[in-house]
Amino acid sequence: MNVAFLGLGTMGKPMAANLLRAAHTVAVWNRSPGPAAELATLGATVSDSPAKATHDAKVLITMVADDASTEAVLIDGGALDALAKGALVINMATISVELADALAERCAEAGLAYIAAPVLGRVNVAEAGL
Repeated sequence: MNVAFLGLGTMGKPMAANLLRAAHTVAVWNRSPGPAAELATLGATVSDSPAKATHDAKVLITMVADDASTEAVLIDGGALDALAKGALVINMATISVELADALAERCAEAGLAYIAAPVLGRVNVAEAGL
């Protein structure tokens, strides 16, 4: 499956690595290039923008810090606009209810499915793929 993973910090990088180990095609983007370059050694395609990472994705997973970062990546970075109808957006950031509702509405209008799935920062769990 073609997956785009945006946000490769403490939690995102091991999650994206697990998708690669499970033989998914994964395009990655991160504000700083180091984590993306590390995932390239596992087979990830490194993109230079959120929109480019999501261009062929059937599933988009975001793991960024907060409301401002989520809006910067999904809206300002063009990630949502680059997705084809029918794609699934999974937002794993801890964001406000208001932004989650706005994203769900925007996705519905664009023919995208949206799941708010905030996670706790337990790196050992992410690394283990649990």
